[in-house]
Amino acid sequence: MPSTVIRSFQYAAERGELSSIKVGTAGWNVPSRCRDAFAASGTHLERYARVFPIAEIDTSFYRHHRVTTYARWAESVSKNFRFAVKLPRALTHEQGLVRRPSATLERFIEEVSGLGRKLAVLLVQLPPSLAFASRAARGFFAVLTAALPRAVRIACEPRHASWSSPRADELLKQFGISRVAADPARWQHDATPAGDPRLAYFRLHGSPRVYFSNYEEERLEQLHHQLLRPPDSATPCGASSTTPRTAMPRAMRCGCSGGSGHGDAADRSTPLACAVAIARSPSSFSSHPSASSFSAPARTAAT
Repeated sequence: MPSTVIRSFQYAAERGELSSIKVGTAGWNVPSRCRDAFAASGTHLERYARVFPIAEIDTSFYRHHRVTTYARWAESVSKNFRFAVKLPRALTHEQGLVRRPSATLERFIEEVSGLGRKLAVLLVQLPPSLAFASRAARGFFAVLTAALPRAVRIACEPRHASWSSPRADELLKQFGISRVAADPARWQHDATPAGDPRLAYFRLHGSPRVYFSNYEEERLEQLHHQLLRPPDSATPCGASSTTPRTAMPRAMRCGCSGGSGHGDAADRSTPLACAVAIARSPSSFSSHPSASSFSAPARTAAT
């Protein structure tokens, strides 16, 4: 992956042109094929955070992490680095959509408090079998939004086509929740962000072969323009790839604002001007969009 791509995007970010974009991966292991783009010293997270301004923690979906673990992660990155954290499956898959405060939710909120102000987005992934039901969804999101700090954004990834209905979209907007844009799309418009327009969160699972395929230049060019286009209403945009072998190169080729993430997550009632692009490992992008529009001098882009 040409280091000039990282440099040009980093320089553009420093000039304010990409201040609304954050690019990263789900997880922060650095594959050997990408190691030359990263510093040689430090933990994987420390090396990662010198290149990327955000990471998605998806291991929280499967198991708990101690508050001290989250705090250690937060302390090992710069003050502008941000995390997205995936809600435990116990709250979405095993228990159904909880509609009242629970010990599991309280424990999770306490744990992620270790991230402090560096917690920017909560990712809520729903099971494929879960159809939209207004009453259940309303109760669930009422409990969830009440439990979170107001500065934390929520991105919901439903996987049943009924969530594409106008009623579902309106409910998400009422709670200030954005619907994830997923690739490959599972239904029409699934690859387009919906819900609250102040956040656009993309998850790139690998296409055409899920969890395996790289993304070629044409697809990345499309995403690149989605991230850079003037937002309709100050839209933070997130792209997360869940292909471990391919995600980090994918993210690096999408464009990276380096470890210099800009600004804090805003109040859910306040329009935002931030974009996030997250992939899962440094290997998802087989090619990259052109960065020729940025005339960047040679700069160091460490990980």
